[in-house]
Amino acid sequence: MSPFRDAIRIAIFERLQNDSVNLTKTREEVNHIIEEYAKSYSNFDEKEKLNLELTIPIQLPPNCQTGHCKAVVDEVKKAFNQLGGGSRIFKAEGSWLDEEENVVVDKCVIVFSAIPIKKWFDSIPVLQQLIKEIQTKLFQECVFLRIDGQTYGPPINLLNKSVTEDFPNIAQFGEIDPSCEPMQDPYESPSHKASTTQISNSHNNIQ
Repeated sequence: MSPFRDAIRIAIFERLQNDSVNLTKTREEVNHIIEEYAKSYSNFDEKEKLNLELTIPIQLPPNCQTGHCKAVVDEVKKAFNQLGGGSRIFKAEGSWLDEEENVVVDKCVIVFSAIPIKKWFDSIPVLQQLIKEIQTKLFQECVFLRIDGQTYGPPINLLNKSVTEDFPNIAQFGEIDPSCEPMQDPYESPSHKASTTQISNSHNNIQ
């Protein structure tokens, strides 16, 4: 990965984790680089893409009806379509070790979109809103995000710890939301992406 794209990825993750992070200098430098590339490559700001992936659990939370998870997936899909002009959904599986060192598995989907590089800064508030929706509606202590196939820092938690402490554990969740069954296509990572691991400080979650 180039330093240019790394700077974008790190800036997005840092702002997501801390809304007070000042990105003024980074934004100016990145936009200048985009402008310079555009002098050699026509419409570079539109043709060059930034790959976004959000992981969404699809096992029904307690007392939730069919379609509850799909509504959140559709919300992410719509937002990604608006940013990038299209999206794709793949099945996935999250896992972690519980307190007894047993492997716990969570069924999920990954929503992927390749957005124009010029929209990197505009994607930040969109991602913030989507992550909060995933956390609050699907009772998730954290959310897994990859940019260009890579992560930075721990999985993202935008809610207060006092809120997430009251979330149900995985054993209280039901089966896969039936309305999400048609989304169960195998995940195929683009060849240029690196394989990465995310670890949650709270429950050793691994994606």
